Amino acid sequence: MDRIAEIKDLEFQAEKPENEVSTLRWKAARLIWQEVEAGTSRRGLADEIGKSHTHVRFMYKCWDIVGKNFESETDVSWGNLPPFQSIYNSTEVRGEPEPVTTGTGGSASTSGAATVTSRGRTPGAAHAERDRSWIEIANEALQRITEHPAFWPLLKDSELDMLRSFIPKIQMITDRK
Repeated sequence: MDRIAEIKDLEFQAEKPENEVSTLRWKAARLIWQEVEAGTSRRGLADEIGKSHTHVRFMYKCWDIVGKNFESETDVSWGNLPPFQSIYNSTEVRGEPEPVTTGTGGSASTSGAATVTSRGRTPGAAHAERDRSWIEIANEALQRITEHPAFWPLLKDSELDMLRSFIPKIQMITDRK
């Protein structure tokens, strides 16, 4: 069976309940990745398999970001892959949602911004961005990590060590009061 026919077949089979189709989706994502890497355009491939080019882009990214990390020289550890839908719907694959805008032309996330000095910091607070404190940025980063447990197995030992090092630092800061 050629790759295009196999992708179509896997996509058709993947219309079952999620617990039955995760491996099928991963297999289709792998084939899509291979087809694109072989030179087929995503839009052309989408037309051939009867799916949107956005779907093909997301499938490609699923394999590129996560799937190929589970691939050895000889085989793929299909059973070790995270649930497909959690990766397919992740911000890592789909990107950040567009900011919500207010009626005044500014975005909701930047309205009411604090005064910023010429060095880019708000007086009297530890700020890394225009109007967001380092604490807010750290909280957002940790929130994203905890919301996507499918990516946890991909964390490097050095990243896990870094996460562990946060605990005593946070304890030191919170115990000062």
